[in-house]
Amino acid sequence: MVRYGRSCPTPRTHLVTADQMQNALLALNTIRSRGYTRVGFVTGKWSTRRGSWMQAAALLHASTLPKREQIPVLLFSDPAPGLSTQKLHERCLFELMEWMKKHRAEAIFTDVGNLRQMLADIGYRVPDDVALAGNSILDGDADAGIDQHAEEIGRVGVLVLVSLINSHDQGIPSIPREILVAGSWVDGSTLPVRIPESITHLAPGM
Repeated sequence: MVRYGRSCPTPRTHLVTADQMQNALLALNTIRSRGYTRVGFVTGKWSTRRGSWMQAAALLHASTLPKREQIPVLLFSDPAPGLSTQKLHERCLFELMEWMKKHRAEAIFTDVGNLRQMLADIGYRVPDDVALAGNSILDGDADAGIDQHAEEIGRVGVLVLVSLINSHDQGIPSIPREILVAGSWVDGSTLPVRIPESITHLAPGM
């Protein structure tokens, strides 16, 4: 048996999925190389239950930066009993607004698919006020970010399954294997290359 992704933690079969930790590190380092200093990571508790690999990558990346450039992860609230979808959305908007006011992020990396619209709802324009990149350019409203190579993930999963069939390997494995597929960075309009301020102050022709 083979499963794709970490959404379903059971049964503990062999796994083929995107390399979320390395993808996040690639994204965060690339964003900084594009000229952004204050880079934040936004996610939700519902996402971390599938594994906190991107959050771990964000914390690891932040630990290498000067204190003044470190921004804490924004972890949106979980749904509470009796809380409507609209009320949860309003709570998350409030959390996003407070986080932006306090930490003044210049760019955001996220796995929240509608974060661009959420930023617009609280008055921030992408990319004019804040740049945005997603952990999957196919699943969100940011066109800059990571291409997880979904077709390759699917292809590898089939190869693993064929291998198990050929070796008569059936049932739940006693030692599950994980195959992680590396993603690639894709430039996009939501995260333009930033011109250093010092360059903009140069006289014409210099």
